[in-house]
Amino acid sequence: MIGSDSSLPQDAVVAYYRGLLEEGGWTVATDDLAVLLCADRRFDGQRVRFTLHGSSDSPRYELEVVFRPDRRDLGCT
Repeated sequence: MIGSDSSLPQDAVVAYYRGLLEEGGWTVATDDLAVLLCADRRFDGQRVRFTLHGSSDSPRYELEVVFRPDRRDLGCT
């Protein structure tokens, strides 16, 4: 888990990571998801998933980057 400045609104944290992901070539999901942010990108032919978890009552967030050892694609859907 990572912490952020508790004075930062959650929207600002999500916007920051969204910008980083989009600049890095990730495809950010636009669906209404159970996580704050989800994106995926192909690396060496395999789709990898990034998620940002958190809640509105805490300035703590969890970043997760997941891929399958069997090289099966993982996306946000």
